[in-house]
Amino acid sequence: YDPTFSRVYFESGYTHINKNLVIDLLNRIFVMFNSEKIHLKNDSFLKNPRTVRNMVILNFSENNASSINNFSHLYMNTWGEVFLKSYTSMSDLVVIFSKILKDGLQYSMGFDEFCFFVSPEPHKKLYKQIERIFKGAYEFLVSGKDYVNRRFITSLGDSIVYAAKDRGDITVMSFGNYFELLSNISGSSEKYLDMKIFSENNSNLMMLEEIYGKRSAREITIVYEEKQKYLIVYVIDENGNIFTFIKRRDVSETPGGIYRFCINTINGMNKLGGRSLNENIRCFKLEFDRFGKFEFRDHSKKMMQMNYLSTKISGALHVEVVESAGEFFYTLIKDGMKIGPVAPASLSGAAKKLDPLNSGIIEIVDIKFQNLPEDLADSGSTVYFRERYNIEKKISTSI
Repeated sequence: YDPTFSRVYFESGYTHINKNLVIDLLNRIFVMFNSEKIHLKNDSFLKNPRTVRNMVILNFSENNASSINNFSHLYMNTWGEVFLKSYTSMSDLVVIFSKILKDGLQYSMGFDEFCFFVSPEPHKKLYKQIERIFKGAYEFLVSGKDYVNRRFITSLGDSIVYAAKDRGDITVMSFGNYFELLSNISGSSEKYLDMKIFSENNSNLMMLEEIYGKRSAREITIVYEEKQKYLIVYVIDENGNIFTFIKRRDVSETPGGIYRFCINTINGMNKLGGRSLNENIRCFKLEFDRFGKFEFRDHSKKMMQMNYLSTKISGALHVEVVESAGEFFYTLIKDGMKIGPVAPASLSGAAKKLDPLNSGIIEIVDIKFQNLPEDLADSGSTVYFRERYNIEKKISTSI
């Protein structure tokens, strides 16, 4: 097919065919997959094939659609092979999203050269939104600086999609709900991090984007939300990592324990020298009105006053961590009782001995490290929050 001299004859039968749409699609395929413009290297045939051209066709020949009912992926790989695969599930769109990001990382092409979208109504919000997600992720992850670890969070259909670029490689995961995402990002912190949240059609991600926007350089930021049964506390460190701690309200009514932990972490870091942090902790309370609209109330001064007035934290747990042969060992101290050092697998049993009545009231307020490797020490407060999160998961004081 060549648009300059080819003619197409249509015989639609019982199904209406938009002739202009078909011809436009053929013209775009010709332009994008023209073999005269694509030069395949000889050494490509000695490696596993990767895509070099991608076309995503959404709801072909469907007008006035309110959702993505079907889509196709037309692509050429580095062996010169061309494939057309069709799908109806949005989970398959996540697979295509992952493939385009991972393969795009191997080349220095712009997004519009590497991937193109076709839809029956290209200016409709439904289609433009998906194209913006793909393009935004590609430009942020593929074209971004290699020395910065990057995170891109969005939603496709009912799935929350998380894409991470670490040390020159991209991984993509999808989650069924918001709290699975929070658990993952809490456990995957990095020294240098840049995160982008594309929240256009997901209310939880819109909220998370606003929370992340509260972060400040060289400072620790706390955002907390009081639900009927749970207290949800988001902590954003100076590197841009988000850690989420979810507590039962009958165990932890206020974020005072986490605030105390932040104070102790900053003081401990500043005493050790090296990277220092601003001692002022920014703290916001997240509130919702009856229409679901949220706002942030600055409670920084209030939390500072509460910390000065309340010298004792209920269930306060101090943790000493020593590194040996690449593994951490923990000593737990509560109300004058000391257990350890124990390996990570024994943390749960050690915590039960400190809480014989099984009250669940254990709040880590301080972590002190010994023999901390230089690369971890250089990560600032990140290693403190990561260990707090991991310990609380093991001793089941955080949901």
